Amino acid sequence: MKIEKILTENPYEEMWNYLGYFKSYKNCYNYLNNVNNVDFRQKRAYLLKYLISQAHEYFLSYKRVSMLTQPTLLYYGILSLSRFSVLIKRGHPDSTKSHGVILTDQVSPDLFDFKVRITRKGTFSELYKTIYIEDDYYSDFKLIKGTEWSLKELFSMVPEINNLFEETFNAKSLAIKIEKFVNSGYDDCLRVNESFFDKMDEKNIDEFLCNIKHLDKYYLPPQHLSNSVKIFYKRPSPDGDIIKTNIMREEYLISGIQKGTNIIIFPEIIVHFLILYILSMLSRYHINEWGIENFEDKQGYFYIVQQFLNISERKFPNLILNLISNKDYVFTTETYTHSGSMFNNIKEQLEDFIEEWYYEKTENK
Repeated sequence: MKIEKILTENPYEEMWNYLGYFKSYKNCYNYLNNVNNVDFRQKRAYLLKYLISQAHEYFLSYKRVSMLTQPTLLYYGILSLSRFSVLIKRGHPDSTKSHGVILTDQVSPDLFDFKVRITRKGTFSELYKTIYIEDDYYSDFKLIKGTEWSLKELFSMVPEINNLFEETFNAKSLAIKIEKFVNSGYDDCLRVNESFFDKMDEKNIDEFLCNIKHLDKYYLPPQHLSNSVKIFYKRPSPDGDIIKTNIMREEYLISGIQKGTNIIIFPEIIVHFLILYILSMLSRYHINEWGIENFEDKQGYFYIVQQFLNISERKFPNLILNLISNKDYVFTTETYTHSGSMFNNIKEQLEDFIEEWYYEKTENK
């Protein structure tokens, strides 16, 4: 997907300015140039206009309330955006009356144990089929239908809060940030520095890495500089990669979760949809578990939920914009510098550092 970087003093407002293109009936009508039926085209253009306007109003309202009701407003905002993307990408509106997901009957005093079950029909399935790419990376809908997901499992898939997740739950996040080094020839490599690996035994680390889909297809077995630091060299072939990026172009890999006999990996739009659905249901129908007093007892919970809501408010509309435009929009206040480095440029510095470190160790002994 082509990257398009937009320099702006206010990335959030500029992102909505781009989405605001579809607040115009004329723009929506012209966008649907592949629809020959004029009456149908007119109705669809009005529906697109209403959905994007409604979504923006939900997002604006989100900023005016406390966390007691924020999840509900944010969820309905992303629901309108989801239906908008289904209509504009798949050629038909989401006419379903259900969300496509339900909370399980399990009620827990710990809100992170609440689970959502994926059903056969609804907005969720329409959205999933809209963004699903048949490249054997993300799981086919038939594999996820009927599966259940706890809030804790879903939070572990969000790369922007991976460190906060590990601190809060003392468990490994499924997202690992990577540093890419580029060298001429076939020496391209990834450097992974995961301090949480020091808390895991070798078997669990191997299982975690095995659940990163296609890792062995694109990269050679890791070289272990230490338990937490590993180097993965790129295979000479095939073309392509499994590196994912967030809206600020930070790079990471995602490990999957085993459900039955399948390792499931979700697109990030889907992760945000499921989390916000659970949070909205908790804030509406499980107020005792959601109440501020419970958050005050568990400050870590309060902080990680608030961080996620702030991230999702900024990220979900951006992901929808990318989806409908087939571009990777980056709205930023400064120019972006790629995390990768030419290995030859830092090789001498690394050699000096290692030599100095070894000399100091020897002197200390």
